[in-house]
This record gives sequence, structure tokens and C-alpha cells, in this order.
Amino acid sequence: ITSDVSGAWSHGGIPPQSFACPIQHLVHAIDPPPTEVMRHLQTGDFPTMGGYDESTILGVKTIRLADSKMWTPQGAARFFKRNFPCAKIIVNIRRDIKNQIKSSKRAGWDLSDRDIERKLVMSNSFLAYFAENL
Repeated sequence: ITSDVSGAWSHGGIPPQSFACPIQHLVHAIDPPPTEVMRHLQTGDFPTMGGYDESTILGVKTIRLADSKMWTPQGAARFFKRNFPCAKIIVNIRRDIKNQIKSSKRAGWDLSDRDIERKLVMSNSFLAYFAENL
């Protein structure tokens, strides 16, 4: 918790997990239930949004986590565990480097196959260590 409080905008300490719930609400806002479900909620057919959502799994996909120079796999895992304490995190690693190279070329990567392979091996290694540290 941050305890240094001073200046015009001073306030109490901010816990590290303080944005976990707002981020979850943001995901709910950008991926709302179907319109028909929303209508039923307004008419009272569903008692609460929780009644609809109790078996819903919302997710966010990231494909650039390992491209960042700002953290190690261990640091990234600490960040995710601290800031998303209720999250279930799935790490998907493609092992078929040759097909990843083809996919990267189709996506517009303008690198040699050797450079793409080096980058993919590093990225896959990062993700494997990230997963081990979750």
C-alpha cells in the first residue's frame, strides 16, 4: 500500500489490487449479455445479473505479453497474480515453429525465417516460464 500522502490530490493508500474489480467491470461492459437477456433482467425474469452470470466465463486474449521488454516472465506472473487475483489464466504455446513462421509471414512480418524463429523461440520460452510462475 502506498503511504506517501501529500499535495492537493492526496488520499489514502492505494492497495496493489485496487484496479482488479474495475477491470473486471470493464470487461463486463465491453462484452455485455445478449440483448434478450438484458430485456429479461429489466422485466424481472432473471432475479439479478449474477443469476445470469454465475456460469459465464469472460476472457481477454493477449498475444503481445512476451514481446514486452518491461518485465521478466516472473515479474509478469507476479503482476497478473497481484492485480487479477480471481483470474484463471490460460497460457497457450504453439510448439510447431515452422507453422508459426508461416503464420508470421502471412501476418506481414518482414524478417528472415531465422530471425522469426529466434523471436518465436524466445517468446515461447517467456510464456513457458510465465506459466510456471503463475
